[in-house]
Amino acid sequence: MPFIISAHFLMDTYQGADDTGRPESYPSPERLYKALVSVAHTVFRFRDASADERHLSDDAIAAALEWFEGNPPEAIRLPGKIRRNSRRNSRLIAYRDKGNWDKAQSAKTVDVVNGLQDIQSHKESKVGIATAYDDAGGDLAWQWVEAPDEHVRETLEALCWEVPYLGEACSPVSLSAHEMDEDTYPLPGSLVIDRQLSLRNASISEEFQVPCEGHLQELEDGYAQANPHRKTKKIAFSEHENTVVSDSLTQHVRNVGYLRPRSEDDLKKLRAPWSLGVFIPVEVLGEKQKRQWQPRESQYVAWCVALHRLLVRMGGFGVTSVLTGKYEHGIERPANNVAIQILRDEGLPIASETLQRMNLPGFLVMVPRSASGADASTIISLCESVQGRKLYFSRNSETLRLGEAVTDIDLSQFWEPVRTGFRRFWTPSPFCLRETRSIPSADPGKRWKAREDVALAVGHVWRKNFKPSLPCDSKEEEYWGFVDNVLEAKSPVGIFSARIVARTQMGDYAHRSNPSTPLLGAMASLRLDLATEKEVVAIGQSRHLGGGLLIPVDYPKRLADDIVGGGRC
Repeated sequence: MPFIISAHFLMDTYQGADDTGRPESYPSPERLYKALVSVAHTVFRFRDASADERHLSDDAIAAALEWFEGNPPEAIRLPGKIRRNSRRNSRLIAYRDKGNWDKAQSAKTVDVVNGLQDIQSHKESKVGIATAYDDAGGDLAWQWVEAPDEHVRETLEALCWEVPYLGEACSPVSLSAHEMDEDTYPLPGSLVIDRQLSLRNASISEEFQVPCEGHLQELEDGYAQANPHRKTKKIAFSEHENTVVSDSLTQHVRNVGYLRPRSEDDLKKLRAPWSLGVFIPVEVLGEKQKRQWQPRESQYVAWCVALHRLLVRMGGFGVTSVLTGKYEHGIERPANNVAIQILRDEGLPIASETLQRMNLPGFLVMVPRSASGADASTIISLCESVQGRKLYFSRNSETLRLGEAVTDIDLSQFWEPVRTGFRRFWTPSPFCLRETRSIPSADPGKRWKAREDVALAVGHVWRKNFKPSLPCDSKEEEYWGFVDNVLEAKSPVGIFSARIVARTQMGDYAHRSNPSTPLLGAMASLRLDLATEKEVVAIGQSRHLGGGLLIPVDYPKRLADDIVGGGRC
């Protein structure tokens, strides 16, 4: 039966440093082990010959610590961190006064300049950096597939009960150890141990220090060396939170990587996020001679924004968030909302049965698979209600009349099937608008190029499939996590011949943009292991409003093999 040790931080914060002195976000199993060793000696008088009464025998404690040394946790659930760079949470970061009293510094004169005290000299002893945890994700939990025997388990339960804090004393904690149901292991969101120790996983794994055989003796020897008169001298409590044992006692400590398990569903064929389509045909008004609507690609976004605003206006107050894209505070935003794309009559490989029902050109309104039945019905009704209405996006643009909506288009069977002897690739039309600037990597061997732009765009469409396995401290780190998962060897996505593209007026291809992000596009040939290879998908920043529609392109297998054999670039 599985075994778990959970840590509930009473103030929802953790403050501690690794062996290099840098603040760490989570306590390692080795830190937990040190806490158990400390409690064994201070509370249960472990290996103290002068102790008269013992609640736990030396043999029982030694057996429990020996089991811990030989069995690193096989899964770890990490609580969510409050990001320090988040605009919403930036005011939650505070510098906490440790409450230390320094006689030497108190005797010094504190400079006062213009009524402001200079506290720089007090920084090291007075200020500590703590990591705030989001309690919604559950407590920190170390998990094992097999529980130890009953005596070891009871000993660990007793030791954990007495641990007052992990890290520094300002991180009070409540530890509990017990067995868990087999069907609950591992807990949702847990990281699992990487037994393969592959270099490929090194950049996407979370490393923790774990104790090895002999670490108990190493700690005891180090403590004896730091406190040679411990048994004869009365305990003197320091005014500082001193490190009694050196942090260099790591000869019997090793680093172990933990990864978020990729389920089989993550590695199987992808399912397009949009399942239901509504087609709205259009005709041009005000022309003496009837002509077909042929918008320029630079106008796609503007036309789709105009239709989107019309649908929202028709919906009125309280229209579904799946259409508006705006959600209340505290509600997680889905990866994809309603998307609007323009279909022109230019020989697109649309399935014949679907093409016969549509009078091109027009707008394709795509309802996400995650939308509820009520939301889908609302969107269909709104598309039907705009029949006969006029549409334009500026005074100088032509005016369109919206036709009768075709409301039950199956987007999973939208494109023509792949012909025998061919392989299907996909290319974004007009291109994939990049979602961020080029981001430097901590790995000197990795550079952000056009391939990374496309990979991030794909990752954002299938967020659940490619979400980084580890909690990220910044958006930049999260973006690299998406890219690494999309480009890994077992990924259902292949990106080939990626390159940067630009137009004269790139602002026409984006609805909203960050001033700090240069507007550029990316083109590539993509291999997607879709469920049917006939589904509608759009990628990139403007995928919801006229950009990044993936058009299928079929190559003979021999030519396709040459493209794939050329590698990803």
